[in-house]
Amino acid sequence: MSLGRSTQLARWAPLVLGSLLVGCTKDDGGTNTLGTDTATSAQADSGSAAAGLTGPTDVTWALHEDFGTLIVVSWTQAAEGQAWVEYDLDDEVHTTPTMLGVAGDNQQTVLGVPYEMDTSIRVVLSSGEDTLASDWQPARTDDYPDKLARTEVIQSVDDEWQEGAEFLLAATFQQQRQSGHQWTMIIDRRGRTVWARPIEESGAATYYARISLDGDHVLCDEANLITGEASVIRFKLDGSVEATYDTPGLHHAFTELPDESILWGAMSFNEDGDPVETLDKLSADGTKSTLWDCAAFNETFHHAPGCASNALYYDEPSDSIWFSFFTSMTIVNIDNQTGDTIDSFGALSDWTFDPEDSAFDWQHGVTQTSADTILLSTHLSTTSSNGVVREYQLDREEKVLREIWNFGIDRDVAALRYGEAHRLRDGNTIQNYGSTPELVEITPEKDVVWEIEFVADDPDDQPTLTRTVFIDDMYALLP
Repeated sequence: MSLGRSTQLARWAPLVLGSLLVGCTKDDGGTNTLGTDTATSAQADSGSAAAGLTGPTDVTWALHEDFGTLIVVSWTQAAEGQAWVEYDLDDEVHTTPTMLGVAGDNQQTVLGVPYEMDTSIRVVLSSGEDTLASDWQPARTDDYPDKLARTEVIQSVDDEWQEGAEFLLAATFQQQRQSGHQWTMIIDRRGRTVWARPIEESGAATYYARISLDGDHVLCDEANLITGEASVIRFKLDGSVEATYDTPGLHHAFTELPDESILWGAMSFNEDGDPVETLDKLSADGTKSTLWDCAAFNETFHHAPGCASNALYYDEPSDSIWFSFFTSMTIVNIDNQTGDTIDSFGALSDWTFDPEDSAFDWQHGVTQTSADTILLSTHLSTTSSNGVVREYQLDREEKVLREIWNFGIDRDVAALRYGEAHRLRDGNTIQNYGSTPELVEITPEKDVVWEIEFVADDPDDQPTLTRTVFIDDMYALLP
């Protein structure tokens, strides 16, 4: 007998519905426009400029109407030439990327200024070795949004961070799971939120916010487990949407392929009310297909058909996909071209672990590193929910996952639900603890060089942390 979706969901609530998340809709921000400033020299000592170089005029600023940390600066210049905006933050002068300003009206957006922050801005024009700038004028970002968790830095060793990793994209949800409690946000290394976008629809969630492979868009899923409706949105930091992809059944993980195809775990329910899942693909041309079937895979191990995933990763060098299932404590490696199972690891597998007590349990965030190892976040054991990072070398001849590195064995921080680990370019690793909303950056020597926690104002409505990735170039995420 087929069960209604609400009945099916109630049966699986502890596993599948226990984590509605973050989102992708708009937030109202204030607007504040100042008057015109006259041009002055950026070379304060000389006050000189090349003949014919005229400084910027009509310099004003305003906060973006939907994102109250985006400072939109406008000005007029007499002739085409290089221009940029300088702004003061933490007693240092920062600059936007240089742009080619046109003769007439111009505009550029300042990123990276936290909520509730006073700053100063000015516009600089350049011709050869000469520059002219407007006077500094004060600016201030919007108030901190209601219901958005704040971030606190517990410890930090600045010179040991991943170089260039200044901003972190994170997705969070709070336990009440109501409208406005679920966010995608960007924080800086001081733990300050510099951009945030809520999801307004109750029941909808974001599980796998990420940066697009080309580095110039945010990809954000919106999934409603009650209705089964879901989509992935490709957008810019000003909220402009380039594409929306229909991804029915998406409930946790998705990933992007180099041709901008979208892969996701698509859940449905069989006649017995068990969740079943396929790996579905939406090609760039709009064609939908099923690449792999979890129930069919389970059957080869004489295992019950129930499937629910929690991680999906595409490895370009091998053109293969890593698909993780918490319902069977199994990770499957799948050929992207054929949909064939290359290998499986964990409970439904003929691979073993060395040492035996390094076996993963309730694993999340599986990735394949550039060193051809497997990295993931896992419970310490079947009897402990403490979050641990494990890295395995694949001995394909002996079919053994040999643990070569771990972190957190003695740390005693729980990761009851969610959690993940990523290897950074310089060899550092980041781990987040999911339902314990903390994140650490760790050196290869296992030293913690950055530790932060996410905290809500309401002690009974604390956030859960899901996917967290550093951003290479935040300005690339603007139109």
